[in-house]
Amino acid sequence: MNSGATRFRRRCTRLIPWLLIAVPVVWIGAAWLAAREITSPSRRPLQDYHQVILNAPASHGITITPPTLSDGTPTLLCRPDPAGTLDQRGTLLRSQLQQRNLTLPPIGIENNATLVLLHGRRGRKEDLLPIAVRFCATGFRCLLLDLPAHGENPAPIATFGPKEAPLPLKALTEAATKFNFPSRPAGLWGMSMGGSVAIHATASTHAHWDALTIVASFDAIAPVIHRQCSQILGDTLGPPFFTTLKPRFHANTGIPLDQILPASLAPQIQIPTLIAHGDDDPLIPLTSARHLFDAIGTSNKSFVNVGSGTHGNVLVTPYPLYADMTAWFLKHLVR
Repeated sequence: MNSGATRFRRRCTRLIPWLLIAVPVVWIGAAWLAAREITSPSRRPLQDYHQVILNAPASHGITITPPTLSDGTPTLLCRPDPAGTLDQRGTLLRSQLQQRNLTLPPIGIENNATLVLLHGRRGRKEDLLPIAVRFCATGFRCLLLDLPAHGENPAPIATFGPKEAPLPLKALTEAATKFNFPSRPAGLWGMSMGGSVAIHATASTHAHWDALTIVASFDAIAPVIHRQCSQILGDTLGPPFFTTLKPRFHANTGIPLDQILPASLAPQIQIPTLIAHGDDDPLIPLTSARHLFDAIGTSNKSFVNVGSGTHGNVLVTPYPLYADMTAWFLKHLVR
C-alpha cells in the first residue's frame, strides 16, 4: 500500500513541470484564438432570407446590382424599382411616415440621396438587404458592402474602424461614377462594428457626408471585449485573460486595442447624427451609447432609446425605429 502511494506521488511529481508548461501554453493559445476570432471571425454564409430577396428583388421593390470595387471589395447597389412591388416592410414604413405627414416620392422613384450601409461583426452585406428594402421604399439608393474579414471581402483583418475609414467614401465615389448618379447628398448608416466604422469614416472624410445614423454601437471597443471575457470566464479569470488577449489583438491589427475609441473622434462630427440603442443590450450597455452620443460634436443630434431592445433584436422590436431613422435621413438629405 505504501509502495503504491509512493509511486503515485512520484508520478505526480513528474507531471508538475509539464503542467507548469502546459497551463500557460493553453492559456496563451486560447487568447490567441480569441483575438483571431475577434479580428478574423468565421465568415457568415448566405442565408435563406438573403436568397429570397436576391432571387426576386422586384418583389421587394428594388433592383440589385453587384459591382466590385477596384480594391476587390464586394458591394450591392440597391435602388427603387419603378416596375417592382413593395413588400410588407416597405409598405408599412411608408404608411408610418405618411402618418407623420412626411412627403415621399412616388413608389419606385429615387429621391436623389444615397445611403451607405455598414454591417456588424460576423455579418455580411446581404444581412442589410431587409434594411435596404425599407430605405429604398422611401426613395433612397442604398450601397451595401462587405467590410474586411467579412462576407466575400478578400481583406483578412477587421480593425473596427481605423483602417476601414476610407472604404465607405471609396465605395460611394466608385459606384456614383460607374452608375452615373450624384455622390451627394449622402448618409452613412452603421450597426455595431459598422457604427464604429461609420464614426471613423465620418471623422476622417467629414466633408463628404451629410447625415449619420448609428445603431447599437460603442464608445470604445476594449470595455466591450473585457466585459465578454468576464461574462464567459468569470470575474476571476476574465480580466487576466483580457490582458493576455490585448497584445494578440495588437499583433493582428497593428493597432492597440485601447486606441479604438470612437468617442475620441466623435467631437469632430459636425453633421446631423442619430444614435439608437436598445436598453436591454447585454453586449454593449446603454451607457456606452450615451457616452458616444454626448461626445458627438454637432448640436443637431438625437438619441433613440429602444425599449426592450437587445443587441440582436434592436431593429425588430415593436418600436418604429425604421420610421425614426428614415425620417432623420429624409429631413437632412432630401431637399
